[in-house]
Amino acid sequence: MLEDGPPKYLQDDIIDACIHMLRDKNKNDIRAHGKVFIETTMICQLLHKAACSFYPIRGKEIKDHKKYGMQYLKHDMIFLPINQNGNHWYLAVVNTKKQEIQVLDSLGKQLREREELKYTLKQIEQCLKLAGNDVQTSSWLDYKVASWKVRQVKEIPEQTDMSSCGLFMIKYLEYWTGEKLNQEFTQSDIDHFRLKLAYELMSSPLNKARR
Repeated sequence: MLEDGPPKYLQDDIIDACIHMLRDKNKNDIRAHGKVFIETTMICQLLHKAACSFYPIRGKEIKDHKKYGMQYLKHDMIFLPINQNGNHWYLAVVNTKKQEIQVLDSLGKQLREREELKYTLKQIEQCLKLAGNDVQTSSWLDYKVASWKVRQVKEIPEQTDMSSCGLFMIKYLEYWTGEKLNQEFTQSDIDHFRLKLAYELMSSPLNKARR
């Protein structure tokens, strides 16, 4: 991210570091459509992998899935950083108030099939079912998130280069209320944010390397 030359595509470890900073900054993240939980790329990819496996989860995997489900059921919106084909990031939001999956994609791509999202939602549905008997919630009236309508959010800021998708997604994570973005930004803002983010990551109290 700091190397000379063209701007770089953000890897999952950088995005997860940003997510941990957002979580730490706002430990009780409540927005217009309710309480927010931002999932990490690591867990999203783990869920996707489990859904694609020929073998059912067992042992520790079941316990972990139940733990994820209990976390989700305590929130009204689940923000999922989704990686497409190893070269593009977009945000998917499980919105219980709307009972829909909202997709914020900085390329503005209208895709009928988002296989990586479909499989991730399938596994999240399993997490919710495993945890359902142990968590009381009025928000989750339906655990079948894999069958919820997927809606592409239109008229949002879009990238004009080939490498800023991760940065746009971070801003979507930060500003999406469940209904709209509460702050506008442009590609120019994102270019400045790239430099600012590098400093924030290095100076963050969460950065173990600086201790």
